[in-house]
Amino acid sequence: MKHYAFILSSLLWAESIWADTTEKPNVLFIICDDLNDYVTGFGGHPQAKTPHIARLAKTGVSFTQAHCNIPICNPSRASLMSGLYPHTSGVFGFEHWDANEVLKNSRTMMAHFRAQGYHALGTGKVMHNRDEKEWNEIGHPSDYGPFAYAGGKENLPHPDVPAPFR
Repeated sequence: MKHYAFILSSLLWAESIWADTTEKPNVLFIICDDLNDYVTGFGGHPQAKTPHIARLAKTGVSFTQAHCNIPICNPSRASLMSGLYPHTSGVFGFEHWDANEVLKNSRTMMAHFRAQGYHALGTGKVMHNRDEKEWNEIGHPSDYGPFAYAGGKENLPHPDVPAPFR
């Protein structure tokens, strides 16, 4: 019994010292709808030149075998960001999160990070249907399709987008 008490008190002491000296890691969470594996480091494609993504992948954690709970973007994002299965939240389509009783009262990943002292910055399509109060800072509006955001001006297609789709 003395050995257990000694081990337990040693672990508690070590944990208290470790907890005081540990810094929070930086977290950069990049999520893209329909990205596929063309980027360098994830299979690659001869036309895809992504050296910065490859460098990030080498120095961070990459989830190469992650799968979504449902093959539709909004319910999949709702599940990822809330930690709730679609059959738990009832989100199976494109309804607004705040119209859903379960999600309206859920805590998102961003809210959790903010509660832990992180600065949560969001931009793009990923959370276009969630209240901006979820974030410390929200970037420019979403870019849907092969168009670049032009600061409130007309969206500009990438020069490589074929004419019928511009």
